[in-house]
Amino acid sequence: MGQTITSADYYLFEQDGQRYAFLPSSFAVIEIDALFGEVLKNSHLRPKQIHKVLAQQFDGPAIDEAILEVDSLAARNLIRPPLARPPRKKGFDLQCLLLMVTNACNFACSYCHGDHEKLPPRPMNEQTARRAVDLLLERSGSAPALSIYFFGGEPLLNFDLVKSTVAYARGRAIEQDKKVSFGMTTNGYLLDPEKAAFLHENGFSPLFSMDGPPEVQNACRRLRSGGDTFDRVFANVKHYLELGGPCSARATITPACMDLVALTEFFYDAGFRGVSLEPVTSPGTTPDPRFQLDLDLLTRSYSELAERTLERIVAGKGRYNLFVTILERIDKGNGHFKPCFVGEENWTITAEGDIYPCYRFIGKPGYRMGSVFDGVNLKISRRFEKQNTIFSSRQCHACWARYICGGQCPADRLEHTGSITRPVAEKCIIQKHLFTLALKLYVRIRRDPHLSETCFAKPAHSPLLPDPACV
Repeated sequence: MGQTITSADYYLFEQDGQRYAFLPSSFAVIEIDALFGEVLKNSHLRPKQIHKVLAQQFDGPAIDEAILEVDSLAARNLIRPPLARPPRKKGFDLQCLLLMVTNACNFACSYCHGDHEKLPPRPMNEQTARRAVDLLLERSGSAPALSIYFFGGEPLLNFDLVKSTVAYARGRAIEQDKKVSFGMTTNGYLLDPEKAAFLHENGFSPLFSMDGPPEVQNACRRLRSGGDTFDRVFANVKHYLELGGPCSARATITPACMDLVALTEFFYDAGFRGVSLEPVTSPGTTPDPRFQLDLDLLTRSYSELAERTLERIVAGKGRYNLFVTILERIDKGNGHFKPCFVGEENWTITAEGDIYPCYRFIGKPGYRMGSVFDGVNLKISRRFEKQNTIFSSRQCHACWARYICGGQCPADRLEHTGSITRPVAEKCIIQKHLFTLALKLYVRIRRDPHLSETCFAKPAHSPLLPDPACV
């Protein structure tokens, strides 16, 4: 063989009786036959060894032809060595700040990772918020568009600060000929008409933390006083949608509801623009039996959701956004090397003004980057640039899905494995199942000219290739 090919350089799957190979480094998807698949799986061997392994299944000339086909893919850069690590940045142009405007929360969600009782109860004050905005502009470099994200706790508990910070940031951005946008994650309970009007008028597209219909929402997302939350949250969401404001939902998948089709349809029927479904994780390294998900049931539920997604596409109802990002990434050949840019382009500011890479790292030893009042330690930014990438993980480097995935959340990795470079095995299983479902959806859509035109604005970067002998 012309070059060493490992199991990280291809992924074999079947759909509707046809075999396919996904080639990660080029994002090519090709039709193959049984012999080609076997040669690919044994392509780390010398040709004579491949003949010896496959002699009882296939004849010699056919094996030789398949070996040449694999070599031809490598020669055309469809199979090639792993993509190179991007060059080290000369500096970090800050583009997004997440402001922890309060540590307090009116909810007591059963699976919450926030230690609200342990954090100082005082909210962020105006001096800290303004200094954070100044820091964003000072360190934004040539970035023309900046964003500020309000978080908590529950950020609407400090709504006056949200309003004053939006006004201050807009004025400062105009002075420097930059644009600034705003976002917020909220549980929605306090989103009365006044607050809803403000968010809508200022271009917010809020992300509502909401788990689903009443029996699901009220099971895990209760008031700190113990009361139900669904009715008031849902009424507030409907009012925001009536204003014409787009919004999305972020639901946590718990044992209370693992019917992902029912959950997804609930949110889309309610009018949400997008839905993120995230499996619950137990805080800390010791699994909490209350949040132990049945992995087989979860993967079956994802499979049902993939089928329902195709049904919606065929019926002209659009796609569920769970698969949109993955499908477009495959179609455009847009490889990702990082799960996020926390600590680099994105920083979190605590209510007291301390700087952290992400809110999930607040209070963890070794991750405080400084303060809005006394400077920044960019050594931590350099650490995230180097470590928060698939190139720094032995497990990721050996995975066929690495460029679709880009790696797991570094906070999840640290919390569950003790290292931001070591992935969580259970999450890998779930993610690879999702990517396999997306690949199967992809070939079904691309094989139908009408569906292909409906789903994808342009031709694929590397159209589905026929039998590799034709490559």
